[in-house]
Amino acid sequence: MIPAKWDRKDPAFLAWVHEQPLRCLFCGRTPIDFCHVQHGSHRRSDYLGYPACHWCHMQLDHGPRSAKDDSRPRLLREGYVRESLAVWFTWGLPDLLARYEASRARLEAEEPGKGGNREYGEIGP
Repeated sequence: MIPAKWDRKDPAFLAWVHEQPLRCLFCGRTPIDFCHVQHGSHRRSDYLGYPACHWCHMQLDHGPRSAKDDSRPRLLREGYVRESLAVWFTWGLPDLLARYEASRARLEAEEPGKGGNREYGEIGP
């Protein structure tokens, strides 16, 4: 079950993520897309995602056009994706969310009303 505070859209979070020095989980390139994870409902949470370059993102979402056109790096073909995502969701994402909460708390302390409510996704007064 996904906590209710994670089941929402937060454009401020996505903007903040794109300011962070993240690299693609699969090939190490920058810039990254913060790829959403479908979690059973039709709504996608902005908080549940992983960093991937645009090329890896499109390959993972849509795959090669044909078996002959499988130009994906070996890492994407050999099951590295599952291991990389397991590591990301175990250590990377919790750290990212903790840093986001800390930055919001800092902003709230400096400028009351600017950091938003302590619950995810509720920005501003």
